[in-house]
Amino acid sequence: MYYNMLKKYSFIFLIVLLSFICLRIFVIVDNKESNESIYSTRKELKGHIANITINNVSGVYNNNDNSFYFYVNNLNDSKINNIKINSSIDLDYKIIDRNILNFTDGKLLLYNNKYYQNVNLKFVSIPIISISSTPNLKESLINKNQISNLAHDIMYKNNLQNDKMLITINTGDEHSNNNITYKMYGDYHVRGGSSLLYDKKSYKVNLSKSIFLFNQSFYNEFILDASYTDSSKIRNKLSSDLWNAINNNQNVNNDLYTSYVELYIDDEYQGLYIIKNSVDKYMLNLSSDGVLIKYETDINDFYINNLLSNNFKLNNNFFLNFEIKYSNNYQKSSELFVNRLKNVYDNDYSYKSVVNNYHIDNYVNYKVLIGLIMGVDNTTKNQYLSMQNSKDKLLITPWDMDLSFGDNWDVSSFNGESFDANSYLNGNWLDEYVLESNQLNNLIKQRYWELRKDTITMDNINKYLDEYKELLVSSGAAKRDSDRWYDYDIEYEIEQIRKWANNRIIFLDEYFKI
Repeated sequence: MYYNMLKKYSFIFLIVLLSFICLRIFVIVDNKESNESIYSTRKELKGHIANITINNVSGVYNNNDNSFYFYVNNLNDSKINNIKINSSIDLDYKIIDRNILNFTDGKLLLYNNKYYQNVNLKFVSIPIISISSTPNLKESLINKNQISNLAHDIMYKNNLQNDKMLITINTGDEHSNNNITYKMYGDYHVRGGSSLLYDKKSYKVNLSKSIFLFNQSFYNEFILDASYTDSSKIRNKLSSDLWNAINNNQNVNNDLYTSYVELYIDDEYQGLYIIKNSVDKYMLNLSSDGVLIKYETDINDFYINNLLSNNFKLNNNFFLNFEIKYSNNYQKSSELFVNRLKNVYDNDYSYKSVVNNYHIDNYVNYKVLIGLIMGVDNTTKNQYLSMQNSKDKLLITPWDMDLSFGDNWDVSSFNGESFDANSYLNGNWLDEYVLESNQLNNLIKQRYWELRKDTITMDNINKYLDEYKELLVSSGAAKRDSDRWYDYDIEYEIEQIRKWANNRIIFLDEYFKI
């Protein structure tokens, strides 16, 4: 009896299995024939002719590899629920060479009764920013490759006064697996004097409205840092994250927010960027009589002498090597700011003059940070000085800290090949920059050893480095950026920084020994 039942069910199972196999063969053959029919009876379309949306996230087209890129907040924990094709012509689609349920790279066949087009689908784990020019702006820049970089940048900036671009940001919710797409109008221009030298530009983006992005308010603008001279792509971010941790002992918040994104402009991949909040009146909570000033070049005896003798003129928002970034009254603001600096320089940076004119905790924190990272480009240049109101003291905010952790300026090398493994031993520079009086020296030493307990440790720095490495390598972003611009090995670069930082801390322990 049991034998007959087993025989019966085995026969049924065999029939079902054969039916399934036959159905799969039929579907495969049918799809193959259908695809071949599409290719043979229709004309091929090339280029970006459609907008593809998956799970309500817009894809960003890259004409270099004929691919649509999608940011997915969690690649391992997400499923495709729907695909939409938006085009000027009606198009249907077939998914080929991929699993329809999971976010895995594959191909899409778009077609109608006259045309077909193959495109690649690629899914990435780093947020994407896409900037699309308006048609008349594209027209004016059509010959941009035939003119100099400087002329190109000037033309870009001039045209943007009247032209707006569509800016799309594909990102995720910090507190869930949901993907978010922001679409708004805005403009952008090349920022930074040194950026003019490089093929890969840094940009300032102005938005038509404020947004809350990456758990940070960006108000109406943000910075896209190209990190072109830094082959590790992490020095500025590491220095910014360390600044936030070191400078957490004061009431005034001037944290530097940084996050990685990949940038596309007019369907062309621009590479890996660091998005940063602008140092502005909103970030620093400046009042109507507050002031924000930036050093444009390093201070020296010439500038100090002219400062003390009042031998300078205010030209719009510039005077000596300073630029007033925010003020309701440039003349009054320059006087307030100059009086603060005069009090310091007149007294040779004495303890009393610094305490009376700077937020002392912030001042000491800045000294410790720049000493740690050896920010040779941040002694006076690449820092902001602000006063929340006319009676406030000076607050320092660092900026552009990519020349750090052993990376030095080399005018002959524009692709990050100026790493000096032994620069951690540079004590002469530290003597000149950090030590100004015995009392200030003691404050700096004391703060350094406070931070050595949990912030300035290799465990903490390694934690940052490992997070960056995992993100940039596993996402493929570092490889895409390297393929786009110049060859570098980010894993090797990070290990170089790890060794340098460890040696630097050993050196500073001896230097700041009490």
